[in-house]
Amino acid sequence: MADVVTYFDLNSIAPAVGSLLGLGTGTTAEHIIAALENDKAKADALKEQLDSAWQAFNFTGAMLVYDWQTESKNALNARLEALKAPSKYVQADEPLLVLNVLARARSSLLMVQSPLALEKPFLNRLLIADDPRLETLVRQQPHQEIPFYEPQELELEDEDESP
Repeated sequence: MADVVTYFDLNSIAPAVGSLLGLGTGTTAEHIIAALENDKAKADALKEQLDSAWQAFNFTGAMLVYDWQTESKNALNARLEALKAPSKYVQADEPLLVLNVLARARSSLLMVQSPLALEKPFLNRLLIADDPRLETLVRQQPHQEIPFYEPQELELEDEDESP
């Protein structure tokens, strides 16, 4: 895994996607998934927008992606601390990019030619990637650099020296 990761999460862009779908800015990821599952016209219109945006990103080949789990977070943070590098990830905030990554990734692989899957198992997950192509694109779009977590200092108990 590289020293910089990009992060893709529907929850972080839910208000923007809600506006895009005409659901309002108070929309949650669950509202979006339900709307796409229950309204074929909304899903089809979104797919057209996503396909157009994906072509414009001009990716080729495939990229590795990983489920964002506590183990992944801890391993990456330990690596960055050992390298004395900042423990941050780059969160993608561009709705069409985030939706494309979530909806096209299969297992641990994001293939450029994968069809969109706008169902809950694909959209309701957190993915990270360390591919420099994705990092470059995310940094050209709205994004945030967010620390993994603040390092915790170990507090050792003082030994009581009384007899």
